This record gives sequence, C-alpha cells and structure tokens, in this order.
Amino acid sequence: KYFASREELLTYLTNWKLNQIQGFEQHLFDPKLPYLDRFTQALKIASSHIAGLSNRFLADLKDMHPQVWEQITAFIDSATVMLENFYKEGQEHGAFLNMHTAVLTIADKVMLMQLTDPDFLKSSGLKVHEALESYFIMKFSGIFNREKVDEKRMQQLLSELVEDLRSLDDQQ
Repeated sequence: KYFASREELLTYLTNWKLNQIQGFEQHLFDPKLPYLDRFTQALKIASSHIAGLSNRFLADLKDMHPQVWEQITAFIDSATVMLENFYKEGQEHGAFLNMHTAVLTIADKVMLMQLTDPDFLKSSGLKVHEALESYFIMKFSGIFNREKVDEKRMQQLLSELVEDLRSLDDQQ
C-alpha cells in the first residue's frame, strides 16, 4: 500500500504498534490464569513492544505530528482504565492488597506518560526498557498480597521479566 503523506504513514505505523501493545489485554483478563501470571504475561507483551520505541521516534512524533501523538495519549487512557478494572477484580478475589485502585492506576498512567515523553527520557538518561525495569521491580514489591501469592513464584516471574527487559538492551 502506498501512503499519500508522511502523516498517513505515521498514523498507520502508530496504530500498528499500539495494536501490538494492546495484546496485553487478552492475558490480563484470562480467567484461567492466576492474577500474578495474568499480570506478568500482560506486562511482558506490552513492555516488549513499548521498549522497541526509540526516544527519537517519540520526540519526532510529539513535536512534528501532534495528531498522531494524540493516538498514544488516548491509548494510555484506555490502558489505564483496563488496568483499573483488573485491579478491582483482583482485589475482589483477594489477589491484591486492599489499596485504592485510583492510586494504582494513576501510578501506571504517570509512568506510561513519562515512558512516552522523550523529554523525560532524555533528561533522565533512561531508555524505555530501563525505566520499565525499575518500575516493575517497584510495582512487584508492593501490590501482591503475600498471603495469597507464592513468594518464590513471584520472584521467579519478576526475575524473568527483568531478564527479558535486559535482553532488549542487547538487541538495540
């Protein structure tokens, strides 16, 4: 397919990438899996696609194509609503500590906004996967109910997730 403009091409590519990232949703709400597995599988899928975005691409998109950039912010809004629903469901089933889901989701939303903010990434000297790695370590250390989750399994899944993110650095 040929594209009539650069904007049309960027819109297509951005939609394609966002659709890849949105693959996290099928795992997040898979009732056959325990909440810990749902969460980590969803994070693996989303982060593998997010980590592939370069700071330069994000900067160009934000500065030169604000209409396309709006797709990213709308996606973040949608993703945080899904996460809030997941957290509520998990709390109802005792998988998560009883925290206000708005606090959990605002932390996720702020992180996603910062991950896609090329100015933040540049000023902090972070690559996307490095920011994700630190965030996941922080997140896993506090939201799971230790009485309901196998601690060794959680640490194993966190280690796998961190290793996956570190291996992305080797690919870039």
